[in-house]
Parts: sequence; C-alpha cells; structure tokens
Amino acid sequence: MTAVPLENILPTGRRRRVVQGIVLIALAAATAGGLVGAGASALWGGLLFLLVWLAALMLVQARDRT
Repeated sequence: MTAVPLENILPTGRRRRVVQGIVLIALAAATAGGLVGAGASALWGGLLFLLVWLAALMLVQARDRT
C-alpha cells in the first residue's frame, strides 16, 4: 500500500515559496561576497547561516508541498 502525500499548500503558495527561496539564495550569495570582500569576522557568518537556512526552509516546503 502506497502512502498518499498530504498537500496543504496551493500552487500559488508553492510558487511564492520557490521565488522567496531563490531570492534568499541570491541574497545569501551577495552577502557572502560582501563579507569576504570586506574581510569581516567569522561572527558575521551567523547572518549568512540565517539566510541560507531560510532559503532551504522555503525550498523544502515548496518541494514537499507543506
């Protein structure tokens, strides 16, 4: 017996999460470049971690339709 996936997100919400995830990835890449270029301390990596985590969360939610 195959489990039926539970979907609780509309296609528009899914598309919005994909777009938000892509925007956050681009923002994280720009932030990483800026931090490296400015020679910032490693503590600023927390900001980068937050951006990457949020991007991953958005993309996983869109993929799993939750």
